[in-house]
Amino acid sequence: MFKIFSFGFSDKLNLNNIGNISGVIQSFLDNIDLSEITKSYEEASNEHLEKDEETESSFIQLKQDDDMYLLTINLRGIDLRELSIRYDPGIIEVNANRSEVQRSGFGILYSNMIVKKSYNRKFENIEEIDTDQVLKNIDNGVLSIRMPKKYILESGTNIIEVDSIEVDSYDEDNVDNY
Repeated sequence: MFKIFSFGFSDKLNLNNIGNISGVIQSFLDNIDLSEITKSYEEASNEHLEKDEETESSFIQLKQDDDMYLLTINLRGIDLRELSIRYDPGIIEVNANRSEVQRSGFGILYSNMIVKKSYNRKFENIEEIDTDQVLKNIDNGVLSIRMPKKYILESGTNIIEVDSIEVDSYDEDNVDNY
């Protein structure tokens, strides 16, 4: 007979014990409910997919107020050298490369892998921004950029200054009328 293990198990694994070993393995497999394992795996997979969708939509946000825009970016996993924010009149575009942990496998057998994903987010219909007044801040790993809107004051009304009033005739009796 061939020696399967070099650890001294050859006397345990012979043709007489194969039936006993297969019986032990069969009873072990009979006690495992595979439907529960697959159900828990599907729940974990769906939860992971929901987190991925949430992450993609929420780590770059733009909020608009009456007088400004607030752009917030969660910098977790982002190298600042791989982040670009571009403003053209009417458009703010954010490009970022983000390192994320990707989990793959089945049941308790899984592996984590770090992958780099590229994100491109474009916000359109942006009012003109006063680029001289932009404020940037990083707090707890979140980049906040406050961009005040630029207002053009239209002078619809003209103010006429009056230096003196010239009266056509001066009547001493009607002094109270002036």
